[in-house]
Amino acid sequence: MPIITRNDTGIRGYLQANVIAFDKQWNLALTDVLEVWKRKGPRKRKVPPGLGTPVGNGTAAAVSPIPVVTEKPLGGGIWECSRHIPQLMVRGEHIVIINIVER
Repeated sequence: MPIITRNDTGIRGYLQANVIAFDKQWNLALTDVLEVWKRKGPRKRKVPPGLGTPVGNGTAAAVSPIPVVTEKPLGGGIWECSRHIPQLMVRGEHIVIINIVER
């Protein structure tokens, strides 16, 4: 089920996922999530994308593995990023539209 998401300035990307639960504010509990978004080209950076600051050994990094972000250049300085997340909770304010796919 494709779910279009937004950020503060416009459309961010989309999620391909199975919806487990939702409420009246459209907060969603999702499983088997493929998240795809577009961003400007990478600058020189010391930390790989999606990782933020490194986490020391024996902390949260051991409990929850960090998803691998794959990047693909689209041209014009735009990159398409994607990652797979086993479970995800999305706040309703970030939802633009949910496309229901009949099987």
